[in-house]
Amino acid sequence: MLIAVLAAVAAVAGLLSAPEPVIVETVRGGEAVLYGQGVYRYETLFVGALNRGTDVVTLVIAVPLLLVTTWWARRGSVHGLLLLPGALAWFLYV
Repeated sequence: MLIAVLAAVAAVAGLLSAPEPVIVETVRGGEAVLYGQGVYRYETLFVGALNRGTDVVTLVIAVPLLLVTTWWARRGSVHGLLLLPGALAWFLYV
């Protein structure tokens, strides 16, 4: 439950931060466009958008999957016991 709650809070925080692009100079003298606000403020605009997509998948698919597989595993279901490590692996990866 703790993982599901913390992941949902983190995903919502990422989704609520709208981009405000900031142009910065790179070490080599080029320009990079940063996301500019919220938890992804130091990421590039492209990576910030990818991270927001990951937040959507976490909120819509991964958190419900974790809750359902945990419930199944507690009831002794073989499907739940097999799916639970995969659901937890998503949160470890992300």
